Amino acid sequence: MTSLPKCTNIANANCVTSPVTGAGTVALSPVLQLQNILLVPSLSHKLLSVSQLTSDLNCMVLMYPIFCLLQDILTKEIIGRGTKRGGLYYMEDMSVGQTHHTHHSLGVKEKELWLWHRRLGHPSFTYMKHLFPDLFSQLNKFDFQCETCILAKSHRASFPLSLNKKDIPFVLIHSDVWGSSPITIVSGFRWFVLFVDDCTCMTWLYLLKHKDEVLGVFKSFHAMVRTQFSAKVQVLRSDNGGEYVDHQFREYFQQHGIIHETSCPQTPQ
Repeated sequence: MTSLPKCTNIANANCVTSPVTGAGTVALSPVLQLQNILLVPSLSHKLLSVSQLTSDLNCMVLMYPIFCLLQDILTKEIIGRGTKRGGLYYMEDMSVGQTHHTHHSLGVKEKELWLWHRRLGHPSFTYMKHLFPDLFSQLNKFDFQCETCILAKSHRASFPLSLNKKDIPFVLIHSDVWGSSPITIVSGFRWFVLFVDDCTCMTWLYLLKHKDEVLGVFKSFHAMVRTQFSAKVQVLRSDNGGEYVDHQFREYFQQHGIIHETSCPQTPQ
């Protein structure tokens, strides 16, 4: 703190006034500095103004339940990280933060390792050790933790295994329609419909030019099952798509004694 402060006092949230004894520049990292930092000896904590921080560093602050991130507006680089403790966000050392962008103070091998990690689309460090064994000659792959990998590669828990399977083929058929494809192939197909046997998991795929062809395709599939396998389709299970719940499908189900079951919304399992 070398320069004179622009203000002599600051007011806290409880309206208590504290004297300012100095002002200056504080280096958050080798490449990041904050100007006009006020020295207030009576304060027990070092406080950062979010509005001043975003203005001086040209960044934005992303607030999450247990941590926050500082992201450069132009380059989208993560330049800082804070951890929530006791209702407050505590900024970590921006030069050695946990994110993969804060590598300015790392060694040459570590810098090159992070560079290839980003270039190759964030592969695992175990895989990178096979690609670049020289980079790990003095490094431990367990010492590296990429915040982007943790956030972007997280996935939902696996669905529990279902033991409720049919013992006879074609008793229960699962079906779903996919489309439309953003690219139309030469033959003009943009959709496809799947029929999966619950007992054997055998799958039949039919290409469609239009979504309203599902009924005709199911009639062909149903005839194939009866002719080739001498079997009967008892239940067709699908989502609530309009191609399955129209009156023509209902009439066909009634004619052949097929029960149509629909899954609950938002339950892919």
